[in-house]
Amino acid sequence: MKLPAVLVPLRAALDPIETEPPPGTLRVTVDRMTGARHSAVLVLLFPRGEDVSFFLTIRPHTLARHAGQIALPGGAAEPADRSLWETALRETHEELGVRTGSLRPLGRLASIHVAASNYVIAPYVAWSPAVPAVNPDPGEVAEVFEVPIRALLNPASVLEERWELRGRPVYVCYFHLADRIVWGATARILADLARRLGHPAFEPPLIPGSVRPA
Repeated sequence: MKLPAVLVPLRAALDPIETEPPPGTLRVTVDRMTGARHSAVLVLLFPRGEDVSFFLTIRPHTLARHAGQIALPGGAAEPADRSLWETALRETHEELGVRTGSLRPLGRLASIHVAASNYVIAPYVAWSPAVPAVNPDPGEVAEVFEVPIRALLNPASVLEERWELRGRPVYVCYFHLADRIVWGATARILADLARRLGHPAFEPPLIPGSVRPA
């Protein structure tokens, strides 16, 4: 199955999926050295006219964790998952109702550690030859929206603002995508994707996902 031209160099730039931790309940769900919980997310690329897009979700405000935040579909590994790639597929199906059988794995991005929640996130990238039909679970997803990958390559999409987080003033660098603010771990993952798509290196302090003292 032929990929769009824009994705051909991306596939070569991604890490192979085989770099995930070996299967096994404890080694997949919890890191033995740090105690961090393993999780996985999916950047699901699909054709949209002459462009390529992916999904982002908005979490319901009723959730105990990350309520109202924008995220990639995904979640924590479970003992029944044979790999973190399988975690990413299972969570995408559970959250979005997407049938994952026809998805083509392209590779993975660098894992990131989220200190606040003590999760290690493994981001995977997959290709769907057609626009996936979505039927979101309202308990996990308040809204689904699309972002064209060209938006990640637009310098005007990267902004920085002074916020107050946990009672202290900070500067937060984020992506402005589809009129929404995408920051934190999701922005860090998308910045890695943008670099592998050929984006020039982000220059400090404008590194999406970064937070620095004000």
